[in-house]
Amino acid sequence: MDENREYKASVFSLLFGNPAALRDLYNALEGVSLDPSVPIAIGE
Repeated sequence: MDENREYKASVFSLLFGNPAALRDLYNALEGVSLDPSVPIAIGE
């Protein structure tokens, strides 16, 4: 079971390690449009 969790975490990091892709995901989930100058990070 731990292997599956690690796989999911690594896929998420690979896909959304790019700040532009992460911003697009956040905008889609929240229904907002963040300005590209707004810094964005996971887990901080």
